[in-house]
Amino acid sequence: MKIILLASFNRKMTFIEELIENLLQKENEVVLVDIINKEILDVKECKNLFPSVISYICRKNKIGLFISLLYIRYYLWKNNKNIDVINIHYFSKIYTYLFKWTKLFNNKIMITIWGSDMYRTSESIKKIQNVFMNEVKIISVVSKQMKNDLLEYYEIKNSKIRIARFGIKKFEMMKEILENINVTDIRNELSLPKNKILICCGYNGIKEQRHEIIVNALAELPQNIKNNIYLIFHMGYGSSSDYILAIRNKVNFTKIEHIIIDNYLTEKHVALLRLATDITINIQTTDALSASLVEHIYAKNIMLVGDWLPYNIFDEIGIFYIKTSLERLNESILYVIRNYENFKNKCEDNSMKIYEFGSWNPRINDWLEIYKEICG
Repeated sequence: MKIILLASFNRKMTFIEELIENLLQKENEVVLVDIINKEILDVKECKNLFPSVISYICRKNKIGLFISLLYIRYYLWKNNKNIDVINIHYFSKIYTYLFKWTKLFNNKIMITIWGSDMYRTSESIKKIQNVFMNEVKIISVVSKQMKNDLLEYYEIKNSKIRIARFGIKKFEMMKEILENINVTDIRNELSLPKNKILICCGYNGIKEQRHEIIVNALAELPQNIKNNIYLIFHMGYGSSSDYILAIRNKVNFTKIEHIIIDNYLTEKHVALLRLATDITINIQTTDALSASLVEHIYAKNIMLVGDWLPYNIFDEIGIFYIKTSLERLNESILYVIRNYENFKNKCEDNSMKIYEFGSWNPRINDWLEIYKEICG
């Protein structure tokens, strides 16, 4: 099959890279169209099909994005007979402009909803998305709960929706790490304390992670508990220096030992950090089953998550985790710490369960089945 992946974000997104890698292994032809970076990349040949002259004009012109859209549309029209599937990733309104005034491609289009493109969009954007969703062939989401939300937010047919999850390649890296070193060695390598409970507070630097609320809850812990925990704030992307400084000042006030990571980490460093952590707190505003969260589960972290987040799938596959409301966050943290050994033992089976659920080996077949359905 010839598959066009349309992405309006940096193509280095891990999910996209891994999806492409697995599609190529199954002998598919993949072209990555990156509107923002003005690339039409033949992945196998590592060749950018976007003309350099037009790319130059786009960079120098105020209407460069419009010119880019026109050329990409021309490319799709010219190659339409050879294209089997057009898979839009992260449903930005920019795609409604790309495909406006033509129904030529509609029976080949699959929209993949990532999460915030549904949960964090305005009502006016949702109305625009709704029109286009009713014209395309298939819409994919990552869970049954997300499917239910999609049907609630938009007026679309249930028959259009499919479930396709991304796999997580980092599982293999984490597995290999543990075959060679233990958690104590990992903590030594990362200069983290060996005899304290390590708590990861969120997994990126955006405000929606609600770091301030987490810090406020931790600040109310008894001093003897504070002395036995160590906080990790991984804020290397999605944040600003002002926001990081504000969180740093608040954490300093708690008198709890901690580290704030505000630089980019390699994939291996991230994997090591997951494995070194004992407890992860995730109370962000919305989520659609992020890879970071799943990696923490694979690392046998005790997960303390907001009870409003769409994680019913974890119940379905038997994952042990703790839910909390914002109002009970301090109480819930204390509850987890006081039952640490018991809960840590209950997380032992989580690793294999989440591996079977989230590795690429079974997941890529879900994508291929949907693509074949589009080909008809």
